[in-house]
Amino acid sequence: MKRIRTILSIVLCVAMLLSLSLVFNGLADPDDLSGMREPTKVFTVGTPSASYSNAYTDVPTSMWCYHPVMTLTEGGLLAGYGGGKFGPNDSLTRAQTAIIYARLIGNQPGGNVLGYEIFEDNTVASRAFTAIFYAGRLEKGSGSGKVTFNKTETAAMKNAGGVDGGMLTSISTNGVIGSTTNAIYDAWYASVAAGRNVTPITSVDDLPDGDDIHKWIDENYEIMGKVLIMQGATKDEIVAACERAICRAYNLGMIGGVDSEGTFAPYSPLTRGQISQILYNVGWTYEGVLDY
Repeated sequence: MKRIRTILSIVLCVAMLLSLSLVFNGLADPDDLSGMREPTKVFTVGTPSASYSNAYTDVPTSMWCYHPVMTLTEGGLLAGYGGGKFGPNDSLTRAQTAIIYARLIGNQPGGNVLGYEIFEDNTVASRAFTAIFYAGRLEKGSGSGKVTFNKTETAAMKNAGGVDGGMLTSISTNGVIGSTTNAIYDAWYASVAAGRNVTPITSVDDLPDGDDIHKWIDENYEIMGKVLIMQGATKDEIVAACERAICRAYNLGMIGGVDSEGTFAPYSPLTRGQISQILYNVGWTYEGVLDY
């Protein structure tokens, strides 16, 4: 009997080691959806609406952002100026990014964050501001946290940019993630299912203009701490959160480089057409899409 128990113990140990090996070496491929749970919400990445009930004279069907603009208009996230104009090449303001985000999470625009009147800030929104705002807010992990990751899912998330790289930063020891953080997983899942194969970055230094990104964050960390609702946080904590958010935005395919080298261009202003493309890239195309 003792010998049988010993043999069984050895078999169990070998099985466990084999299982761990598969998880971290075979099944943890971030481009492989086998063994992954179905997403809570299905984001249709890069998919136009079946029909459009609006039309803009300055967004012709041949324009690069035609389908993103029209699809987000149909979903209630964007609206034109009136008179058939949308202004796809007009710069986006920080206030407008806040209005769009409020609609994404199903809230009414208005109010302030830690005293910052973001809905009244008409400063032009840069690529860095928008990427950090949208991808950083999801890190909060608020909600009941009922979703649990198994080892395969945790390993895949780590390989897809990882905890340090910013894909997910709030995985407890038992695998539980906050409910709003589901949006990150679901966006990643939709990206892979759509055939995307983004080489994940784990640091902004992986980008060719990492120094410019560090400089932008250093110059704007105070206001970004308010945007990310990081009350009482130190400068180092805010800077780290901003860097993770940029990694997350890049790894999700939300926002890529401006050239073939992958230059991020943190200071570059964002246009209304570009924000349409960013949200279209991850399937965030209708009002309340991030309401978990």
